[in-house]
Amino acid sequence: MYQRLGKIIQFHRKEMGYTASDLALKLNTSMRRINNLEQGFDCIKLNKLPEVSRVIKAPLAELIEAHMEGQMIRAEIKGYRITLEKKKGSK
Repeated sequence: MYQRLGKIIQFHRKEMGYTASDLALKLNTSMRRINNLEQGFDCIKLNKLPEVSRVIKAPLAELIEAHMEGQMIRAEIKGYRITLEKKKGSK
């Protein structure tokens, strides 16, 4: 769901010459969390994006746009899941 956000973060991290471990230290989080974020398996809170933007020198607007896109996809999947559950319950 958050693959685009993860790829943007990964691109700018590498452009700055940081390893995932370096970024984890700078953001005070785990390397596992950074890896999950970059693979799109995890999401970062919206209020943390300015810090990420500052550390990796990425445009904040680009990160917010990718984050919101991930949120919309997540909402669509959740809505689809609820619809399927309702259909199963009515049979």
